[in-house]
Amino acid sequence: MADLTADELDALFTAYALAAKDCGFVPKPEMLPECERLREQGWLERRMLDNGHASYWWTREAELALDLNALNQSVEGRQN
Repeated sequence: MADLTADELDALFTAYALAAKDCGFVPKPEMLPECERLREQGWLERRMLDNGHASYWWTREAELALDLNALNQSVEGRQN
């Protein structure tokens, strides 16, 4: 995640927070390039609304990536 811009992190945080309510978000037009990059990387899913606007949703793959990162962090420095 170190390669993400501040705007990409903002979009991811928004999607993550709304996922708890089973919702996506419609970004401002200037945020569309960031959302599309995140979609291409698997972090977000694009869903088209009836009004023609794109909404972006947190993906299962994004959740899995966070889970794996947390697992890796929890075992660093342990000696079994």
